[in-house]
Amino acid sequence: MEHQQHHHGTITKLTITTTMVGLLLLLCLIDTTEAAQGLAVFHLKNTPSACYGNQNKGDMIVGVSDKLWNNGRACGRRYRVRCVGPANLVRNACKTTTAAIIVTVVDYCKACTGDLNLSRGAFSRIANPDAGKVRVAYDDLMKFCTAYADNDNYVEVPTRIREREIN
Repeated sequence: MEHQQHHHGTITKLTITTTMVGLLLLLCLIDTTEAAQGLAVFHLKNTPSACYGNQNKGDMIVGVSDKLWNNGRACGRRYRVRCVGPANLVRNACKTTTAAIIVTVVDYCKACTGDLNLSRGAFSRIANPDAGKVRVAYDDLMKFCTAYADNDNYVEVPTRIREREIN
C-alpha cells in the first residue's frame, strides 16, 4: 500500500510540475511587458558571421547593432522579437502583432539601420519583407528564460524554475 501511495504522490508532483512548466513556457513566449522597442531590418546572407564565422546557425538568427553588441558578449544571446508596427509607409507591415519569434545573435551589424538585423526567414515570419523595416518589441531571454537542450530540440524554461531545480 505504501508503495502505491508514494507512486501516486510522484505522479501528482509530476503533473503539477509539468503544468507549471507549461504555463511558464507560455509566459516565456508571449510576455513582452518589459520588452525594449526598436527597429528591425533583414539581411540576405547568413554567413560569415562575427560570432561563428562560416558555421551555419540556421535561419532564426540576428545581427545586432552597437546598442546590443556589448563588445561581442551578445554572441549566442537569444531574443524574443515581435512586430509592433510599420516603420515606413508600407501597409500591413506586420504579419501579426501578437506572435513572437526567437532568434539567436550570430553577428554584429555596425552599419544597420535598425537595432536588429534579422535573417530574411526570421523577418518574414513576423513581417512583410516588402516593408524592409518594422518597429519591434524585443527582449533578452537570458533575463527570464534559459534553454534546456536535448540534442537538436530545445525548450525555453523560465530561469526561476531552473534555479529551483538546481537548488
